[in-house]
Amino acid sequence: MCIFVARDRFWLMMTVLVATPGLAYVYYYASKRDKIAKDQPRPDFVPYSHLRLRTKVVSMNKFLAYYLFPILLSAVLQFIICYLLAASEMFFKLTMNVLLICIFC
Repeated sequence: MCIFVARDRFWLMMTVLVATPGLAYVYYYASKRDKIAKDQPRPDFVPYSHLRLRTKVVSMNKFLAYYLFPILLSAVLQFIICYLLAASEMFFKLTMNVLLICIFC
């Protein structure tokens, strides 16, 4: 009895033949760039005025309105949509079809 099915063998081959040589190439290139960069001196520091520390206090109303409420709203909407879609059996079939189309196209 075969342990691997076709899709497992596909991803194993993709890992061995594509991802591992790609990572090796990126590691080699990064280490080569690092050796070149260590030989050169760093440029002098230039204090730009637009990169100063910000000391202005942000009010709680702005924090809630611009940061917290949109995150909470999107989380609630995602929960509602997932709950409604998961209730139907068509969601599972549609998801599988979309995943298969995305993988093989």
